[in-house]
Amino acid sequence: MDVRKDIKDIVKGVLEERFTDVTIESIDIEPDVDEDGDPILRIRIVFDAHNKTLDPRRASGLLRHMRPRMADCGVLDFPILSFIAKSELQGKNAEAI
Repeated sequence: MDVRKDIKDIVKGVLEERFTDVTIESIDIEPDVDEDGDPILRIRIVFDAHNKTLDPRRASGLLRHMRPRMADCGVLDFPILSFIAKSELQGKNAEAI
């Protein structure tokens, strides 16, 4: 079982459910620890949207939808999400970020 792929699938699935007008270009996951030593996952999402932004009202509830699905896969690390619009990459490859 590939936990990293499961997490990417969960993140992508939740994003596609919540943002029907957004295309996910890439998702990068990096395990880390917070300042208290607790495990976290830094999840960097490169997206493409018509208006080049995400609706903050929809984005604010993303973790509420992701965390139970991640827990079902045995992942209890707290996800820290960051978003980068594809237009901000200025010609860089989304997978390379």
